[in-house]
Amino acid sequence: MDQGGKERLKRALEETPGAPNLTWEEIAEVHRYKTDLYLKLLREEGVTLRPGVRRLLGEAREAGVALGLCTTTSPENAEAFLEGTGLLGWFDLVLAGDVVPRKKPDPSIYLLAQERLGLAPEEALVVEDSRNGLLSAKGAGFPVLITPSLYTLDQDYREAEALLPHLGEPGDPAPVLQGPRARERVVVDLGYLEEVRRWWST
Repeated sequence: MDQGGKERLKRALEETPGAPNLTWEEIAEVHRYKTDLYLKLLREEGVTLRPGVRRLLGEAREAGVALGLCTTTSPENAEAFLEGTGLLGWFDLVLAGDVVPRKKPDPSIYLLAQERLGLAPEEALVVEDSRNGLLSAKGAGFPVLITPSLYTLDQDYREAEALLPHLGEPGDPAPVLQGPRARERVVVDLGYLEEVRRWWST
């Protein structure tokens, strides 16, 4: 599984019969064009966060928890997304795009986050939505809670400490598919994240 837009585009071209054989520079140019369209859509249409995301981030901020965003998307896309969702300035650290030479599933981006935030793996927890993200975070030694996206529903998450379809909201708790309180329904809050960390450490 390739991670990062340029890498996915390169793989798609290689696997599509009759597709043009583009150089890396041409692929980067197509990716820039796609990014421009994405940014235009973000600014004009906005974006809706998945259930529980804003609530959980708000709880973490109020509690003084350090927040980091580690993404393979470009810094421009990351900033536009955060601005479009009203989350710009909420994160203590944003690592995006080619900030590390090897992208997820390589652990480099999470190792860099660990270094910059000054956190040991037992002091943190990663929330991810793909197998590449899971492998990246686990490779850096972190416990991981997975909430798959529409595009990653069929991926394998057996190594995750917890697996839920979303983070839940009051009145709409999420079923726990794997991990602490499996087969119950929960609203993921800081308390539940601590349960996941304890589950990981035992």
